[in-house]
Amino acid sequence: MRGFTDAERERIEQGLVAAGRELFAQFGLGKTTIADLTDAVGIAPSTFYQFFDSKEALYLHILEGEGERLIGTLREALSDVDDAESGIRTLLDVIIRELETNPLIRALVSEDELGWLQSQFSDAEAADARAQKTALLRSFLQQWKQTGLLADEDPDIVADVLRAATFVTLYREEFDDYDRVRDALIDVVAVGVTADRG
Repeated sequence: MRGFTDAERERIEQGLVAAGRELFAQFGLGKTTIADLTDAVGIAPSTFYQFFDSKEALYLHILEGEGERLIGTLREALSDVDDAESGIRTLLDVIIRELETNPLIRALVSEDELGWLQSQFSDAEAADARAQKTALLRSFLQQWKQTGLLADEDPDIVADVLRAATFVTLYREEFDDYDRVRDALIDVVAVGVTADRG
């Protein structure tokens, strides 16, 4: 078996990631096969294992990349926001719209995929992943709290409220006018966590 040059390895790995993004988004992890992935890149199925240990490992790699991209999008969207209410509206709008349009990001909150993902990590790794997600929210919350406009509430509770609000996307079929419900929920949460309770 001949080896690959560094350039070939990079091209194949990038091809597998691109094929995985498309196939996992369209068919999900369970219905996507190694052959589907390798056919898209023009390599033998056995060659796949020179790049990833399993299709699940490729899936996790892709989800990590999607998470990093979302964090970059959030940072950019929030870079000029200096008041808490606008920031929370922007943050929720970006995350919820991403969940609505990106099946890979939606997989991070869907019950089936989330259960599978959690089974791939030890309790300590899962706690660390949750802490990292909350840390991003907490960094913005601390910045807004300095403005004096964020309600005097435990930042962990506020971060969890914001995460809970994003679950509305899982129940969109339950509402006759989902868009209005989503927008109203964003408004209620943004005003609620920034309200002066004194």
